[in-house]
This record gives sequence, C-alpha cells and structure tokens, in this order.
Amino acid sequence: MFEKSFPMFPSNAQLIGLRDVLSIAPVGKFNWCVLSFYGIGKAPDKLSMEEFEAKIAKSSNGYSFTWEALLKFSEGLEQTFDCLIVGVGRNVAIDRKRVLNGDYTSCEVVIDAFDSSEWKIYSQQPIARANMI
Repeated sequence: MFEKSFPMFPSNAQLIGLRDVLSIAPVGKFNWCVLSFYGIGKAPDKLSMEEFEAKIAKSSNGYSFTWEALLKFSEGLEQTFDCLIVGVGRNVAIDRKRVLNGDYTSCEVVIDAFDSSEWKIYSQQPIARANMI
C-alpha cells in the first residue's frame, strides 16, 4: 500500500483542507464512506454538523458518498479536525471496527485526518504528487 502524509498547516500557515487532499487522492469507481468525522462547515443532506457527526458515530458502515457528493461536501468545510474516509470496491463490505483499528486491507483508498495536525492517504494505487501541499 502506498502512503503519503503531510501537515494540515504547512510552513506557509495556509490550511490544507479535505478538498485539497481529495485533489491528489486516487479516484476510481469506489464506494466512499466517512467512518468518523469531526469538523466545522456545512454537513450534507441539510443536517447540522452535530447531527452528521452523530449519524456517522451510530452507523455500522459510516456515511456513504458518491465521489461527486464527497467533493461537494469537502467544498463546504471550513476545517476538518479528525476524520477517516475510505474508498472501497463496489461490492466490498466495510468492516468498520477493523478499519477504525487500522486494518485497511479491504480499502482501495484511506484518507485520515488526525488532531488538526496531519493528513495521511493510504492507497492501493500510486498517489499523485502533492506539489501544492
């Protein structure tokens, strides 16, 4: 698995957001699921951010997005503090507990934000260069 990590606030002090991270993540015909999220911005489906975060926490497989909906969601975010987003094959079931415990074997792509400090991308495919990051 390929891995790339970088700070959320690089030396130029400009925040790197989820939208920036998605711009370098491998894109395929994946099912995208948010398995955990804590952040500020506009939640999908007219939910408050608190309702969205609670819905994810209570769900057995997270909150599903198409690629286009994930991009739209990312555009409405001011900041992501913590999140775990996975892209899996069309017919792959997500074992949320295993993924949350760091077992990414069933995932094609994993995007992880940690404590407002670092982004990590794990992927079965090579990850694009992050010149802007």
